[in-house]
Amino acid sequence: MILAFARSYRLHKIELRPVHDLDTWKDRDIDVRVLKLNRKRGNVVVSRRAILEEEQKSKRDELMASLSEGSIITGRVKNVTDYGVFVDLGGMDGLLHVSDLCLGTRAASLFHCQAWR
Repeated sequence: MILAFARSYRLHKIELRPVHDLDTWKDRDIDVRVLKLNRKRGNVVVSRRAILEEEQKSKRDELMASLSEGSIITGRVKNVTDYGVFVDLGGMDGLLHVSDLCLGTRAASLFHCQAWR
């Protein structure tokens, strides 16, 4: 359990993506890995991100072992760009290229495309 959470804490060690508002983490219990321990100075450096990266790698390895060409899987659309859609496959992201979505349609307007209905 973390008793105090200093504002000077390195934000890149708490999540996989940047965190800009530490107030959302206040009073939350989280699991962390001890990275450095200096008993003489009483300093401890911890990382939640290290645990998340291990979990992500495990999911990615499991997904890659289960995939084969031609298999049909379900994913969640994470981001829409001009060149395609990024899909969370449950451990890694896949790119669905715009040419595989709708002919003659920009990816940013895909949600109005017949193929998405």
